[in-house]
Amino acid sequence: MAKFLFSFHWHVDAAVRHDLDRRPLTDFPAVQTRFGLLHAADNPANCYEAGLLSMWRLHLSAEAAAELLRGASLGVCRVERVELLVGCFGFLVVEVFGEAACGDGGAAGFKSDMVALANGISDNRASVGRILASLDEWVSRREDFSFGQPHFLVERGMCDASESYVFTYHTFCTSADQAAALREAWGYGDSSLCLEGNRTWQRFGHYVWLTAGTPDPELMHRLSFASVAAAWETLVFDNGANCYKNLLQLVRDDIAFDHTLMRRCINRDNLLLQQVGISVRELTAEQLALTMRARREFESASREALFLKGQQALKYAIDGVDTKVQTRSSHMVEIILSILTAMSVYSVVNDIYALITTGEEVISFHFVSTLLFAAATLVVAVLLVFVVKNNNNR
Repeated sequence: MAKFLFSFHWHVDAAVRHDLDRRPLTDFPAVQTRFGLLHAADNPANCYEAGLLSMWRLHLSAEAAAELLRGASLGVCRVERVELLVGCFGFLVVEVFGEAACGDGGAAGFKSDMVALANGISDNRASVGRILASLDEWVSRREDFSFGQPHFLVERGMCDASESYVFTYHTFCTSADQAAALREAWGYGDSSLCLEGNRTWQRFGHYVWLTAGTPDPELMHRLSFASVAAAWETLVFDNGANCYKNLLQLVRDDIAFDHTLMRRCINRDNLLLQQVGISVRELTAEQLALTMRARREFESASREALFLKGQQALKYAIDGVDTKVQTRSSHMVEIILSILTAMSVYSVVNDIYALITTGEEVISFHFVSTLLFAAATLVVAVLLVFVVKNNNNR
């Protein structure tokens, strides 16, 4: 048997409240909530702010854990503990701890169980939503985004929260022979890195660890967070590229919607990448080595290129929409000017006719005002000609 930790990452736009963020963990005693015991926690991937609040760690009760994993049919794995980490940069991490019978042909079944956990959690968004709602006293949430997607796109059926997550999983071995057997079964290479005296091999989102003894949940949690920045970057890249594609489709189909949504999506994603990127500077040398390897395994460069290409295309679309709006505004101005000019011309002609027919020979105030009004009308007419000519030359 081997220990495992399954980590499911979602961006749920729920962050630690600003008035609580980065306060000492000792300020927050554990709280029993409806769904489990809530602890204040720091970020193990931030060596400069150890002991300061960065996220909330909710140890789910047996009933809440069973509800969250409902529908995940497991073969070789046995779940022992489920925790939710909420609030760091708005990310949600579901950590599932347990034991797996990976030997004697169980290696393939283990990976199947990891996929089953991912599908089960993503399909059970309602349960996650209820848990998040119970934490409103400790986290702040956005109203226009949820589970990584704008509400507008979700309501139109163009995307689903189940499309906006990534997951990693970690297998912990206590003997070199067991680690070697699993690496051979899964086709892993010999290249390894060390963290806190523990060796680790990686292939895409799966980590094999060789530890000195049976790891406890705290060690497993800490080791798994060593390369969390790479997983979060991958999530932002994939989710952003998908979101930009859906928004471009709306623009292409000329569907009316609040176009400021496009800018909000870009600004949100860029802020996330800035936050995650800055957090990389706070890693230890060993954690940084794992993060760099994870980026290569996740093919972050190609994902980032697709993300940036989609963002640039969306910016072009925004410019096009702005130009279209400006053109419509210009046309409206032309119409208004035309109406005002017509009214002015009518008024001037009418006043001149009235002056001529009265036969008065003195220059009255009415006559002067009529001349000034005629001059103003002429200026407006000239401006109108220039506006129309300028639009026709575009």
